[in-house]
Amino acid sequence: MNIEDIDVFLAIYRCHNISRAANELFLSQSSTSYKLSVLETELGVKLFSHQKGLKNLSLTPAGENFLPIALKMHDLNQEALRVRDTARRTRLLVAGVDSVNGYFLIDFYQNFVKNHPDIELKVINGYSYDIINKVEQDVYDIGISNDSYNFESIHSDTLFSEEYVCLKRCKNHEKAQEMVSILPQDLNPKDEVYQGFDTSFIQWHKIVFPQFCPKFITEIVRMTVQLMDTPGSWSIMPYTVAKHYHDTQACDIYRLSVPPPPRTVYITTNIKSNSTNSRAILLFKEELLAYINSVAPLYPTWGLFFDK
Repeated sequence: MNIEDIDVFLAIYRCHNISRAANELFLSQSSTSYKLSVLETELGVKLFSHQKGLKNLSLTPAGENFLPIALKMHDLNQEALRVRDTARRTRLLVAGVDSVNGYFLIDFYQNFVKNHPDIELKVINGYSYDIINKVEQDVYDIGISNDSYNFESIHSDTLFSEEYVCLKRCKNHEKAQEMVSILPQDLNPKDEVYQGFDTSFIQWHKIVFPQFCPKFITEIVRMTVQLMDTPGSWSIMPYTVAKHYHDTQACDIYRLSVPPPPRTVYITTNIKSNSTNSRAILLFKEELLAYINSVAPLYPTWGLFFDK
């Protein structure tokens, strides 16, 4: 009894028909019938029968008894294949803040996976402090965050910095403006959709907008723009995020005459880790830094700037 025969049995069970099962398995009908016959001969029982007046096959009592066994065999085979694939591939777990993962690094992640089929990359979103803690605990291999923290076992490098800008809903996408300057006092606090991105931003916001009465408060970037549902609604966010929505929706970008300190993005790794994927971690860091340098010319120097 081999796993191919089991797969044939399960396909016929799902399709109730040998011809449809053969199509699902990309086999000929004769080959499918033969594999079923071999399995029935080995078990010494008939697994399927035709009901009178019906073209579909149904399980015999013996087939019903064999079904849970076949399902277990199939599942065990899949687990064994996963063990094999895991042994062949290096796993890399990267946790980042959504405002970087979802708005700046999509192309990088896609190219990294394409160029390194031997590395199984998993990317998840998180909050900066939690990301750093889990890198320190060796739960995450790499952290990408808005803040850096001092732990003995971790090391953080600056990836890039960028200005915070004001994104404001307008009526017409085709007439949306970029790089217009605005004074914070010209913004109505009641029209704000607020998201606190990092410690420095939160402190700045308390000083510049002492009367805190936003329209909405959210921690999810994509919800920020969804909640800016009327012309005049506004939010302060990193330039790369604002640029994405300026290009795709009816939103103006305004430079702030009194801006917050720039948002700095860090990459953090555990320098005391006993991880077996240290080569993959180093490769990821090197290629990420190269990617950032390659995209630098696409952004205005005031909006995004890089450590040389």
